[in-house]
Amino acid sequence: MNKVYIKNEKEMINFGKIFAKNLKKNSLIFLEGELGTGKTTFVKGIGKGLGIKDIIKSPSFLIIHNYGKMVHIDLYRIQSSTIEELEEMGIIEALNSKKIKVVEWPNNLVKKLYPEAKILKFKFKGRGRYVSWKN
Repeated sequence: MNKVYIKNEKEMINFGKIFAKNLKKNSLIFLEGELGTGKTTFVKGIGKGLGIKDIIKSPSFLIIHNYGKMVHIDLYRIQSSTIEELEEMGIIEALNSKKIKVVEWPNNLVKKLYPEAKILKFKFKGRGRYVSWKN
């Protein structure tokens, strides 16, 4: 298990940039953690590391944001859904794309459908956060 302590937003963005350098086309990453633990900030860092110029926003209301090389998906509001519902919303198509996919709040169905995903867990620790993952 890998684990890193992040003190602030700038460090989280830098961690995302470094993490992006090891991603391959078609990578699938699931981000788990409470609200405010830095998941979207981490995605901003991945975007910077990939050279994405767009402003990366939390996709909570739109669910899917496409940034060229990367797709950012937020399933916070759809924790209980069927495969059919995920297909209707375009989520299955986005998850099957050849791009780098980063998913905040993956639900149990999505985790079962895509067991190959790398899972990063974000946790509060004092004023900072711990991020942990397996290789």
